[in-house]
Amino acid sequence: MSQPDERYRQLALFTVIVAEVVVTPTLLAGVMYWLFRDHSFRNLAVLIAALAGLIIGFYRVSLIQKKMRKDESGKQ
Repeated sequence: MSQPDERYRQLALFTVIVAEVVVTPTLLAGVMYWLFRDHSFRNLAVLIAALAGLIIGFYRVSLIQKKMRKDESGKQ
């Protein structure tokens, strides 16, 4: 694989990582904040949702990395 192609692959992976690890927890925390805005345990619900979003994001990133490695080994 040429050098520019590898850089674009790395940039694409970085973009996916940022999207998954930032957007997913933020959306989940925002939804939980809105749902529990009148409850006393609102902060705990937001924390749990943000952590769940991080877990989901890292899981999806690991799936993408496995797929990229599998595709890369199949091309050689």
